[in-house]
Amino acid sequence: MPWPEEALISVAESFIEKFKELDTEKETKNQLMKHMGNVHYLVTNICDVYFQRMRRQVYFTPKSYLSYLAAYKKLYTIKYKELDVQESNFKIGVKKIN
Repeated sequence: MPWPEEALISVAESFIEKFKELDTEKETKNQLMKHMGNVHYLVTNICDVYFQRMRRQVYFTPKSYLSYLAAYKKLYTIKYKELDVQESNFKIGVKKIN
């Protein structure tokens, strides 16, 4: 049975609240949590539409949702570190120019 959207948002809240590396305002975090729950809900609905049109079953389970949340955290951390390196390089360049 599919999870209700409120439950999906609640799970996203627990993951995001524990994710201390997320460098953003509280309102943005709240919107992100709602978006993550909404994405899973929409994908589940699209899987039903896909089955009706193509007669092929695609499963997007709660485990898939948890993997999606974990992948987001991993990708965010990688990209944040890349931005830190770029910022450091930029500051070094500006310092040399001055």
